[in-house]
Amino acid sequence: MRARLISALLCALLTLAGCGTLSAISGGAPSPTATAVTPNGCAVQQPPSGLPPADVVVKGRSVNGTPTQNGLMTTPIALRRGQTLEMRESSNFRWQLRQTGATGSLSAIGPASWHDSATSECVWRFTGAVSGVTQISFTGVVMCPPNAMCPALAVAMEYEVTVS
Repeated sequence: MRARLISALLCALLTLAGCGTLSAISGGAPSPTATAVTPNGCAVQQPPSGLPPADVVVKGRSVNGTPTQNGLMTTPIALRRGQTLEMRESSNFRWQLRQTGATGSLSAIGPASWHDSATSECVWRFTGAVSGVTQISFTGVVMCPPNAMCPALAVAMEYEVTVS
């Protein structure tokens, strides 16, 4: 078992040692440079300017959810008309958002998602427009630099937003 662990660590180190490229500098020896990677999984890299604080902020998966037919935990969120809902998920994933139900009960604010560099999160904002219940589903796949070995990791989260 110990030999396998040492072998796996050695392979990982050798793989990481091969990251980057070499570029020749005029009059000198080649030096390593970093490989360019996608910064994060958010749609926009800069937050919209002038946004006031949100009334309700939801960060990632909640333990207060209820199981659904597809095995996900649905987290309930209560919002009044005119209130702002801010949803935050890790920027280490490329996210897709889907709304079902009374989709007109929430109105999106700003771009699809933006990056909050202070917390390394993707942020979505909505306003409670009219009374109704909307299901919001996030599915995300882990971000991976080009030519790197990464786990095949995907996550899914569901929220049920009731606007009253």
